[in-house]
Amino acid sequence: MNISELERLLHDFHQISGMEVAIVDRNYHNILSRRCPGNNYCASIHQSQKCLERCIQSDLIHLHHVEEEKKLLTYICPFGIFEAIAPIMKNGAVIAYLFFAMGIEDRDACDNIPLKSALEMAPALDPAHLRQCIIEIPHYSRKTLEAYADLLLIMAEYIEKNDLMSDHGDTLGQLICRYIQTNLCSKITLADLSWNLHCSTVTLTEHFKKEFGMTIMQYVAQQRMEKAVQLLQEGKTSITEIAATCGYSDVEYFSRTFKNVYGMSPSSWRRRIGK
Repeated sequence: MNISELERLLHDFHQISGMEVAIVDRNYHNILSRRCPGNNYCASIHQSQKCLERCIQSDLIHLHHVEEEKKLLTYICPFGIFEAIAPIMKNGAVIAYLFFAMGIEDRDACDNIPLKSALEMAPALDPAHLRQCIIEIPHYSRKTLEAYADLLLIMAEYIEKNDLMSDHGDTLGQLICRYIQTNLCSKITLADLSWNLHCSTVTLTEHFKKEFGMTIMQYVAQQRMEKAVQLLQEGKTSITEIAATCGYSDVEYFSRTFKNVYGMSPSSWRRRIGK
C-alpha cells in the first residue's frame, strides 16, 4: 500500500473541498483519513451512545450497499450531513472505499435537519451548542456536492489504476495506533475510534489489549509523553506549545502528568539536558 501517495490524495481532496475524507478497507475500518479541524458536531452527538451507534449503523449499511452495487453512492446521513462513498476496485471486486462527509446542502431548512435529528435521538444534548456546531459545518450547493462526489469517484479510479491499495494487512490494533499517532494533538476518545473504525468500543478495547497488552488510553498517554520528550530534546518549542502538540489544553495538567511519569517537571527535564 502506497501510504504517502494515498495521504497526498486525501490532503488534496480536503484542500479542494473542505470535506472530511477517508479510505475505508473491506472490514469497514478507516485506513487513512483527513479530518476537518474543529468538527465539533460529530464529537458532540457522539457523546450519546445511541447517536454513535446510529452513525456506525448508517455507515455500515451504505458501505455494504456500495459493495453490492459497485458504484458511487451519495446520501444524507441520519443527522443531516451529505456523504458519499466511491468503491475502489481490483479485478472486478471492491477492495476498499473512499468516503467523504461533513457538508450540508445550502438551502432552506437544511440546518434544522441535523439539529432536529440529534435532539430527537438524544434530548439531553445542548441545543445551543449543537446549533453553533452546525453553523460551523461547510455549506455547499447541491451541484457542488455532486461535483465533489464525482471527484471522489475519479480518485477511486486513480487508486485502482495505479494499484495504490495493494497488500493492506494492518490489524485493528495497528489501525488504532495509526489513528492515535495522526490525532495526537487532539482529544481522542473511544467514541472517536469507534466511529472511525466502524466497530464497538468493546471490540476496540478487547483487540487492542490482546495485541499490545495495555488499554487504548494507556497507549495514548504513553505516546503523548514520548512525543513530549522528543520535543523537549529538540529544544525549539515552548512548554506551552509542547503541551498543545501532545493533546493537553491545560499546561499545568501536562506538567503534573509529565512529573508523575518522569519524576520532574518538563522545564526541569529540559534544564537537565541543557536545552
